Amino acid sequence: MRALSINGLAALALLLFSLAPIGASAADSGIQIANRTNTLVMGRVSADTVKSLKRIDPMAEYLAKRLGHLGYAASDSLVVRSNQEMTQLLRSGDVDVVSETALSALLFAEAADAQPLMREWKKGVAQYHTVMIARPESGITRLENLRDKVVAFEDAGSTSGFLYPLAAMREAGLEPVPVRRGQRPPPGKVGYVFTDGEVNVAAWVARGLADAGAISNLDWEDIGRTPNNFKADLSVFYEGSPIIRSVFLVRGDLDPMVKAALKQILSTMHEDAEGREVLKAYYRVKRYDEISGPVAQDLERLRTMYEFIKDTM
Repeated sequence: MRALSINGLAALALLLFSLAPIGASAADSGIQIANRTNTLVMGRVSADTVKSLKRIDPMAEYLAKRLGHLGYAASDSLVVRSNQEMTQLLRSGDVDVVSETALSALLFAEAADAQPLMREWKKGVAQYHTVMIARPESGITRLENLRDKVVAFEDAGSTSGFLYPLAAMREAGLEPVPVRRGQRPPPGKVGYVFTDGEVNVAAWVARGLADAGAISNLDWEDIGRTPNNFKADLSVFYEGSPIIRSVFLVRGDLDPMVKAALKQILSTMHEDAEGREVLKAYYRVKRYDEISGPVAQDLERLRTMYEFIKDTM
């Protein structure tokens, strides 16, 4: 199977792609996609191309094999570095399926007409939420106390560790602005810095490198990511609403028969041995279920937060 990626060896293709207009095909941009009449293309947004391809290749192959009755005979994998690139590929039809965290999924739905198809239990979890932490002696007990302070975030692509808490602060009337490490924000604003990893957020706050930090409740509860010696010096002052852990999406103009077949395949994937092995390799997904009822309501509520931060995505 041929796997497609954007990396250092394809710098020219990436440059051409970035200059291509919205809606241009991957072929127009210098990226060659396999025969689209019989190939399922799965995409991923990640800075680590090699690691991501190892995870998504088996998933793409599994799905394509089970779509054989609808004419699929092969699969391809495509990794890009930004939501903007993935939005373009979904709009042009050069990516068929992709899974992402909930806020990025809402971006793809709005900007690329992608359709959220199933909830993905990534790393075995159906939902999670943001917690914001500070040192008890800091006097920070609510979001409004963050004015003139510095907040540590995970990275710019994290839903629980950046996008959701950024939206929460804006909703509270605060004005977050990026600052450099060791720099204070302009008067009346909230400064924020990226630590490039959830494991670093608690450490920065505990050591006084930031006044507060945002991570997921899963990372807060994991002593490997938030060791007890850090946790003893910290307290949670804010908890966000439930967030769908991950969403599996399809491009909007995909054949309805293919969408229906994918939904059936994903919903039963955890019931056979091969499917479970593929799911384990694919971000340790436990299962897929429908986005309906309370799940759909959670996703709809998240749209309110999305409106506060879509300009940053």
